[in-house]
Amino acid sequence: MATGVNLRIEVSEEARKALNFEVALTNESLTVCASKAILKGISNRALELAGISSAPKKQPKMPKNVTVTVKADDSAQSTMTRKGPIRKDAEAMKYIDAHMDDMSGTDIAANISRSVASVNKYIKAKREGSV
Repeated sequence: MATGVNLRIEVSEEARKALNFEVALTNESLTVCASKAILKGISNRALELAGISSAPKKQPKMPKNVTVTVKADDSAQSTMTRKGPIRKDAEAMKYIDAHMDDMSGTDIAANISRSVASVNKYIKAKREGSV
């Protein structure tokens, strides 16, 4: 997403809580997650008036193996299940190989529940021919 003017907006506590979980689950920045959420929720007419061709297209998703733990007192913490190296996960490698030319590393990482750094490292190694 392109960076632009940083405008501060107020959101409800529920929206902020959900956004924080989205940031933790996708490993994307708060700005990227908030921008995607806003563009996804805006009407087509508003997008048209703003000169935006359409909302971001939905990416195919793989099932996520994520465990989220919420304490009884409503203070929440999220924990992602730890996985081994991508090179030992045939399903993840197959997904990355199929989508590395048409999706960003960030989107791929979110879809397969992996860190952006590990996905980008695998893509770089694949393009250099060392995988």
